[in-house]
Amino acid sequence: MKKTLILGIILTSTMLLSCESSSERIEDGTDVTEQNDITLDNPFKLTIEDLREEQLEIEKKLTLLKNSDVERQSHDYKAFEPEIKIIELRVDSLRTYVSDFENASEEQKEIIYDRYKMKREKISEDIESITDRFNDLKVLDS
Repeated sequence: MKKTLILGIILTSTMLLSCESSSERIEDGTDVTEQNDITLDNPFKLTIEDLREEQLEIEKKLTLLKNSDVERQSHDYKAFEPEIKIIELRVDSLRTYVSDFENASEEQKEIIYDRYKMKREKISEDIESITDRFNDLKVLDS
């Protein structure tokens, strides 16, 4: 939870700083449309924030999954612990992809993004699968 809050604050600060620098350019009389054209030519500059947001969403889903595991400490639910640990490791690798993406050359960004996207989709599917099985067990226990 603290990590999410800190990352949110950092992301917000970064966005505010970029807005502030844009307004300074307007006051200086610099043509801001020039800057926008450069950004549109390079869509991956816009994507790093999206990657961070997606990563935070995955981390929230994982946290919810782990919290539901704590609630359900019966014999059947403990079987999911190894799968949850694997998902945690995959989420750590997502963080690495985001960091690599941010520091990559333009040619490398597309490759890193494709790998990131596949990993993110796999994590989402795994979380969804475990959640569904948790819910199935809950119904059976009732």
